Formats: sequence, C-alpha cells, structure tokens
Amino acid sequence: MKKLMMLAALTSALLLMGSAHMAVAADNTIRPILGFNQSAIDLGVDYEKRVSHDMGWGAYFFYGAEDKPTVHQVTALGAMAPIYLLDNGSLDAYVAPGFGLAMVKGIGTESDETTVGPSFKLGAEWRFSPTLKGGVQYFEVYNWFTDKTAPSSMKYASASLAIAF
Repeated sequence: MKKLMMLAALTSALLLMGSAHMAVAADNTIRPILGFNQSAIDLGVDYEKRVSHDMGWGAYFFYGAEDKPTVHQVTALGAMAPIYLLDNGSLDAYVAPGFGLAMVKGIGTESDETTVGPSFKLGAEWRFSPTLKGGVQYFEVYNWFTDKTAPSSMKYASASLAIAF
C-alpha cells in the first residue's frame, strides 16, 4: 500500500508541476538497460515509437540472471505503452504499462515456467543532448497464471541510456 501511495504522490507532483514541452528530437528510441539484483546482473533493451508528444508504443526484452539461492532467473519479452508525465528540456519522467511473456527459472531447481502477465515500468531520464538521455528505471513483471516456480511479481531497478533516432 505504501508503494501505491508513493507512486500516486509522485505522479500527482509531476502532473501539478506542469512541463514546458520540448520538441521531440526523434520518433524512435532504443534504451539499453543495465542493473544488478543482489549481485545478479540484469540486462535489457526497450524500443519505443513516439505516437504523440506524451505517449508511445514499444517493446521490451529483459534478462535477469539468477543468483542462487535468492534471485530467480527471468527472461521477459513484451509490449508496452509509455506515457510521459513530464517531458521538458532537461528531465523526462514516464510510466509504461505493458503485457508480455516471462520465462522464470526456479531458485535451486533446473525447472522453469513460462508465465503471462502485465508489466510496469517507471522511469526518469536526464537529457544530455537532443538524442541522448541517461536515467533510472524501475521494472516489475507480474505472473498471473502459475505459482509453482515463479513468484507473483519480480522487481528490478536499473540504469538506462536512451538513444533517439
């Protein structure tokens, strides 16, 4: 509940601040992602096609390596719809609800489960140039259909580098 209240407060604050919209440098963005989860490396890439100033469509690929005995190995592929809460000259903030497949390897087992479910991304990026931004991203993958090997959700925090073209 605290996370939901914190997300609502952040969203409200960003919307109330308003934003002086900067022209979008390009319609397409590739976003490599790198993070660590309890000493296990997380790698990923997002592709985004802007359809308006405040919204886009895209896809993501994510790989979270396992760290026995505490971290599940996850490979996720899906679609997302980034919504920009703030897009001004120096800072972008976005939420990106999505849906996809995830293959989750159980802790301490060789078995894995292919799951289906929603995903959620929350990110902030600082603009270095019209085509280059760096930032942080929170990514959560939800599991709707199985409880044998995979937990109901898996959470990751990563650094990102957005390259517009």
